[in-house]
Amino acid sequence: MIPYLFRFSNNLKQQMLMSFIFFSLVLIDCRYAKSQGLIDSARVSERVFENQGEQEDYWAETLFKNNYKNEHYNIYTEPIVMSGNTYRYKNTILIVDATPELKSIFEKGIVYPGIFTECFKYKHKANDKYEKENLNEKPQIDPSVVMQKYFYNSPNIDTLRITDFEELKFLNISPKQKRFRFLLFTPGFTNPTVYFMELTNKSAGSESGLSSFINGATLTFFEQGWLIM
Repeated sequence: MIPYLFRFSNNLKQQMLMSFIFFSLVLIDCRYAKSQGLIDSARVSERVFENQGEQEDYWAETLFKNNYKNEHYNIYTEPIVMSGNTYRYKNTILIVDATPELKSIFEKGIVYPGIFTECFKYKHKANDKYEKENLNEKPQIDPSVVMQKYFYNSPNIDTLRITDFEELKFLNISPKQKRFRFLLFTPGFTNPTVYFMELTNKSAGSESGLSSFINGATLTFFEQGWLIM
């Protein structure tokens, strides 16, 4: 009887510890998302999220709603050396964990390492202006700014890893557009950063499969989200 109670006590402690860790992570993510304008506290108070996944989907929806702008990125035209999950673009390697259909995005040069720096061209001047106007203020650590400076100062990154690549079907607004999310792991950072993107294929229809859609698609939106805590 005593050993049984001891085991029950240990299981209860483990469950309590896991619950504490989960809700702590939710609180951290919620505070950061609120500071970035991704959530409205008045609206969130009206919504109940059953799990972290639902909350992440809500933030993704809000990011596209607030930050979306139609962009144009060129296709990578230099040779790409491919081997399994590894794609080499000159001096930079991408390790991509994704389905074969989604891997074709990298094989065709739609997404490549240069995109991670090019996507900041719309924000770079604005951030410089902000820093000059707030020299006397104590700066707050913003993961997106840290990542931006990292990519600008490290043009020859050795290896990047992409995981959890998925289509956000609930955000697709047209058969000609598909939206995606993935995690990026970079050297020197323990936690990954979530990224969002949109592909557009003007010739696609409602019956187009994912492979045929990607085959004629271009990258029309690419946005850094937040650091996963």
